[in-house]
Parts: sequence; structure tokens; C-alpha cells
Amino acid sequence: MRARWYITEDKLEKITADKGSFIICGGADPRWESEGWYKEDGTKTIVTPFAHKFRMLDDDGIVYYVGYCEDGDSEEAFNPLDDYGMPNDGCTEIQYWENGKWETL
Repeated sequence: MRARWYITEDKLEKITADKGSFIICGGADPRWESEGWYKEDGTKTIVTPFAHKFRMLDDDGIVYYVGYCEDGDSEEAFNPLDDYGMPNDGCTEIQYWENGKWETL
């Protein structure tokens, strides 16, 4: 299965998800539903926090999104960029928070 990810901040729209929730998620996977990430009332709840914090930027270095992924160092770590950042807003770079600083994959 593909590594899942979720976005907690949309920097362009100035939207930050409430604590314990997310704005959008990706990595098509039936576990989103079966584990209860989506509630019947429409709320989106983080059931298990993912360890790898990322941010997506455009080629001018402007940060568009911040979120978390299950994988932070393999090809799967590009999923948020490939699935959402690039096709939706033209993001060209994904960075992960490693050892106290942002590192480009």
C-alpha cells in the first residue's frame, strides 16, 4: 500500500486545521474509512499521528502546505507532492523536518 499523508496547514488560504484534525488527506487507501479518520458528521480526525512532517513549496520557495506523512525518506515520501501539491498548485519541492531543519528530498 502507498504511504498515506495529510495536510494540516494551507499557507496560501491561511487555513490551519483544528488540533487533532486535518484539511485533506491522500494516498488512496481503505484504512482512511475503516480506522475512523472520517466521522459521520463530516469531521476529519487524526486517528494516528504520522511522524514525518513535510512542507511543499513552489519554485520561488513559497510554502503552500504543511502536513505529515507515514514515510519520510523513500520514494513514497514524494506522495504528497505527486498526489496533491504539484497537480493542484504547481508545487515543485517537498521538504521534511529532519534534525531541527527543513531538508529537501
